[in-house]
Amino acid sequence: MTSTAIVLFTRDLRVRDNPTLWRAVQDHDRIVPLFVLDDAIRGGLVIRRGRLEDEVAAVAGAVKADAAHVSLDASGYSAGRIKRLQRALDAELVGHDDTLFVIAQGRLLSSSGADHMSVFGAYYRRWQKADKRPVHGTPRPIVLPRIARGKLPDPDDICTGERSPNLAEGGETAGRKRLTAWLRADAALCRGA
Repeated sequence: MTSTAIVLFTRDLRVRDNPTLWRAVQDHDRIVPLFVLDDAIRGGLVIRRGRLEDEVAAVAGAVKADAAHVSLDASGYSAGRIKRLQRALDAELVGHDDTLFVIAQGRLLSSSGADHMSVFGAYYRRWQKADKRPVHGTPRPIVLPRIARGKLPDPDDICTGERSPNLAEGGETAGRKRLTAWLRADAALCRGA
């Protein structure tokens, strides 16, 4: 039997090294990459606009999803989003706490057991010794079930006002090009070359 999962993109649209996407592709035959323009935060991908939990539940019902995968983070908004999704979904909700961080939050504790460290050096030494999650490559091509993909909004629909004259090109590929150029040129200055 064919299984279907939703991968809910919340902050990060990376394809490479995205454990949430990686695991969903490993566990399911068909994937719905979903991004909801959530009115609460004003801001081949399925796009919806409305209350996040309602839109995810509607897509899950439309494609008969077995699961919905989502990256977890530490914000109060994220915690509330998970609770709302749990109430709204009939499908299994799978949260991944290692997508935004190479070491899941709460795994680095101070020697006193506190959840934070006030000295960076101590934190850095623990971070260096801690087990890190594996780096994932680009997953196999996904199979999208039949569903309307939605439409990217015009920038003026999301944010009013004048655009920055120095606005950098967006996207993972453009970001990698900027990083490579910086590493070749500007990083050498930091090393004193």
